[in-house]
Amino acid sequence: MTPMKCKWFNGRGIVGIVLAEDEFGEAFYFIGTGDGLHEAIDINLITSTGSSFPKAIGDALFGRGAPAVVERPASASRVSAMAKKGEPEKKATTRSPRKSGK
Repeated sequence: MTPMKCKWFNGRGIVGIVLAEDEFGEAFYFIGTGDGLHEAIDINLITSTGSSFPKAIGDALFGRGAPAVVERPASASRVSAMAKKGEPEKKATTRSPRKSGK
């Protein structure tokens, strides 16, 4: 395994997520703690003894693969156009059914 990139998160301790590739070019992610004295030693320690990290989350964290959001939410004009085509438009109510007594 060859470490390629690393992201560090600091709080009470130092947590690192390492992107490593094997000799075939397949990516793996590992998570672990470091002592903070020497970055290269911490990266190698996490790569060799760290826990595996989910690939989908690692890809999103390191910006690899497809973007997380593919489609934009519908705009107000598209929603009103859909309502005109036969779908009933929902109207906002100001009173709660419980408070009205009905």
